[in-house]
Amino acid sequence: MKKLGVFAVMMALGASTAFAAGSLSIPWFVDNAPAANKVPGIAAGVTGIITLKNNTPDTLTLSIAYYNATGTALGPNAPNNTFTIAGNSSAAFRPNKVDPGTTPGGQEGAQGVLIPDRPNTDGKDNGAAVVSWTDGDSSAVQGIVTYFQTTIDPARGDYNVVSYGYLLPKGVG
Repeated sequence: MKKLGVFAVMMALGASTAFAAGSLSIPWFVDNAPAANKVPGIAAGVTGIITLKNNTPDTLTLSIAYYNATGTALGPNAPNNTFTIAGNSSAAFRPNKVDPGTTPGGQEGAQGVLIPDRPNTDGKDNGAAVVSWTDGDSSAVQGIVTYFQTTIDPARGDYNVVSYGYLLPKGVG
C-alpha cells in the first residue's frame, strides 16, 4: 500500500508539471484613431498596436480578455476569445479596430487581424487586457505596446506625430 501511495504522489507531481501555462498583462492601451490611418497618421488620434512574440518553435493557442478602467470584464467570451501565433513569429494587432494590412494604411498582419478586438459595449477606445496560454512556460510569449499619436496643428494645418512604446511586463506562470 505504501508503494501505491508513493506512486500516486509521483504521478500527481508529474502531471502537474507536464502542463505549463502563462499569462501576460497589458496594463493599459488606447486605440482611438480610425482604421487605415497610416503611420504617420493622416487623421488625429492614437493608433495603439500590441505586438506579441511567440518564443517557442510551436504554434501557440492563446486567449485574450479585455477589461475597462474599473476592472469590469468586457469579454469576448470563450470560444470567441482565442487565437494562434505561429512558432518563432510575432503578431501585431490593434486592440480596438480591425485594421488589415491588405488595406492601404492598415496595421494588422495576417495573424494580428485574427486576434479578437475589445468589445465596444461601453463606447470606449481604451482598456486593459490579459493574454493567456496553456502550452509553454511564462517566457513563451513576450510583448510590446506601441503608440502613434497624431495631432493636427490648427494654426499651421499640419500634422504632428508622437510615437512611443513600452515593453510588457514578463508573463506569470
